[in-house]
This record gives sequence, structure tokens and C-alpha cells, in this order.
Amino acid sequence: MSGDVPEKLPIPVEINMGIKVQLQKEIRYFEGKYEKILKLLEGVQGPPGVQKKFVVYAMKEAARFKREDLISHLEKVLEKIEYDQFLNRGGGSPNL
Repeated sequence: MSGDVPEKLPIPVEINMGIKVQLQKEIRYFEGKYEKILKLLEGVQGPPGVQKKFVVYAMKEAARFKREDLISHLEKVLEKIEYDQFLNRGGGSPNL
């Protein structure tokens, strides 16, 4: 059978699904090294909202395996994404 397969997922979705599986493995067997997890999160495809969802997902997985140190590190990553998103929107100073 030739041609495009209509049920095939778009490339970014496929990439993100692979990242999600890898995140699960890395968090489950976490050895105190953040580099692999951070590298995976950097590879997430899509807007900042999608990246935030993946960080929150990683935090929930870390909570499931009681990885408190990892959770606090991921909170900082989430804050940075939110801060960068705020700056990119031209947030500057709030309207009071």
C-alpha cells in the first residue's frame, strides 16, 4: 500500500509522545541527575503552553515516585517558562 497514511500522527505529536515515555522512565529510575530530564523537556515541540504541560506532567510523575528534590527543580523550570512567556507577551508592568 502506498501514499500517506491518514491515521499517522503529525511529527511534533510523535516527538512529544516519545518524550513523554522517556520522561516516565527517567523519573522512575531517577539517580539525582537532572540533565537527562531537562534535555527531554527542552525537546518538547510546540508553544510554551505545551512545554508547561510537560513540566507539570513531569512534576506529577516525580510526586508519584516521591522525588521531592526533582519536584522543586521542576518548579523552577516551570517558573522560568512562565516568566519567559510573560516577557514575550510584552508584559512589562501590570495595569493597575
